[in-house]
Amino acid sequence: MTVDGTAFEVVPAFVYLGSSISGDSTASSDDVECRIGKAAGAFTRLKVCVWKRCNIRLTTKMKIFNAVVITTLLYASECWTLLATDLTKLEVFQMSCLRQILGVTRRDRLRNDTIRHRCKKQPTVEKRIQRNRLRWFGHVCRMDDSRLPKRLLWAERPDGWRCPLNAPRNNGRTTSLPTSRRISPGASTVTPCRVAVWYDICLHCRATAADMTAERGACRGLWYDITGIKRRRDDSSERAHPDATSVDG
Repeated sequence: MTVDGTAFEVVPAFVYLGSSISGDSTASSDDVECRIGKAAGAFTRLKVCVWKRCNIRLTTKMKIFNAVVITTLLYASECWTLLATDLTKLEVFQMSCLRQILGVTRRDRLRNDTIRHRCKKQPTVEKRIQRNRLRWFGHVCRMDDSRLPKRLLWAERPDGWRCPLNAPRNNGRTTSLPTSRRISPGASTVTPCRVAVWYDICLHCRATAADMTAERGACRGLWYDITGIKRRRDDSSERAHPDATSVDG
């Protein structure tokens, strides 16, 4: 291939903007392996100066972990086509990092839920990817209809087009929404009705600044409902005001 007299080499895979792109792969397994390697390198460089330091609070460590390691791990995860094995690798890496931060091993026989709770209630990788996809979905929906990302998001399959034999199974449109079961069968809790509501809210959000402010609360409510993560304000109110009905004698 030649562009303006410059010949470009044809390669089976290359890295573009931090993402690994392969011509013969329909899943994002190569990209997942690449991100795990980069995140592991970032975690290792901070092992002595941060994770093993006893004079640094756990809250501070988790903030650094989310800002450095998790951000590196889930870069461009909005457009990943995940297999069940890929998700397992991501979850295993996250749990390995959390155990090292707490200074525990598998011999301590602590459940993953216990580890996450001790690490300031760290969400799973699956929940984080769902939130990233919903955030990107709202961003694309607010784009103009002529923009290429929006046209590709809602594009229908051409007549006579067939999926490759090695492609992950996916019913319906080929999109990056949580409705497409690209993580694992039954992993998504988003119904087409909820996605339609989310799409309508995103379209209304681009009207005026006042409307955007008013609709932002509805967007957050639907977000927490879809991802299954409760609001911090609700959690704090529950702790401050226990169930008053239980005192009824």
